[in-house]
Amino acid sequence: MRVTSGVSVKIPVVIQRIDRRDVSGNIADIAAELIARTALQWESEVNEGGKKENKRVRHGRVRIPSRCLREIIGEHQSFASRICESPVTVTIDIGRREGMKAVQIFPGLFLDTSIEVSIRGKNTIFVLFHLYSQVKS
Repeated sequence: MRVTSGVSVKIPVVIQRIDRRDVSGNIADIAAELIARTALQWESEVNEGGKKENKRVRHGRVRIPSRCLREIIGEHQSFASRICESPVTVTIDIGRREGMKAVQIFPGLFLDTSIEVSIRGKNTIFVLFHLYSQVKS
């Protein structure tokens, strides 16, 4: 992307969610990880005196100041939960075959339903039950 001098630019950034623990199992520094993931490398070309042979190339890196980001995380409690991996995963299966968008339930038939809850670093809790469909008169 080329941005001319004196222009204000907003660049949207999409980042992968941050894991709350690092590879060694310690609690991760969310602010430091976010700063590292959103750093922006830039390059500029400057012609000094208007001659092509006097062209200078400058490089730099823009990052969110750590103090500002820590202040945002401290003031807005929901911010960290939005950028971090969820510690719990819930999967619900209602007996639907793969590729089907809907399940039709007929009166007097059972519907197999299962719920799987996974907590990071812990065992999976698996619940299986049958729902019975009946018509009320």
